[in-house]
Amino acid sequence: MTTEPRTNEDWEVVDDMVNSFLQEAGVPPRPRGYAWYLELPEPLMPRDVWSAIHTPNAPGSSAEPLHVRDAMVQAISQLYPSG
Repeated sequence: MTTEPRTNEDWEVVDDMVNSFLQEAGVPPRPRGYAWYLELPEPLMPRDVWSAIHTPNAPGSSAEPLHVRDAMVQAISQLYPSG
């Protein structure tokens, strides 16, 4: 494990990997250079989001982008029901 700060090249690799995954899922890429956070309405907590996400992947296996996208869409519809 290293404690060195990430270089610009490191960040480019991370962004490229994330955007490649998003592209495979049919999702637009995220703009570079931003930290993205999800603001949850009361009374939701981060654990509520994670418990709502269910993918068909076995623990330790790689996640299929389309499965992750579908799981996220389902979780959002559970957490934010249309009124």
